[in-house]
Amino acid sequence: MADHRECVSAFLERAGDRLPPERFLESFVEAFNDVWGRARTTLGDVTLLAIGRRVLHKTVERHPALLGLAVAADGIALGTVDPDQADADALVPAARFMLEEFLTVMGRLTAEILTPALHQVLSRAAAPGPDETHPRRPRNAP
Repeated sequence: MADHRECVSAFLERAGDRLPPERFLESFVEAFNDVWGRARTTLGDVTLLAIGRRVLHKTVERHPALLGLAVAADGIALGTVDPDQADADALVPAARFMLEEFLTVMGRLTAEILTPALHQVLSRAAAPGPDETHPRRPRNAP
């Protein structure tokens, strides 16, 4: 089995505790959507939406900090998540769980064929610096 935990941990080290909640969430959403986009080219919208909804459901059951995220064909969006009200200490574990769960499901579904490509995409995901805004996606867009 692929080491999703190591790959997610490396991303979280780049994006983790040093960012305010809003920037951390933006970075998490962008990284997740980058991985989603890579998986989408292989699996298509219907399959990926089903996986994404299941992963999100399981995530918010265990980590309500991400309650309010929305899943669409292009990935996830902050939806009704309010970064100003989010429990900053809960965001990193919630993001860790969601990323690891998504990678695990994808790996099982594809017999780990996609795993190296998904890990590579996540390894390139960069976190903005503490004073930067997120350049590529508006807050509520997937």
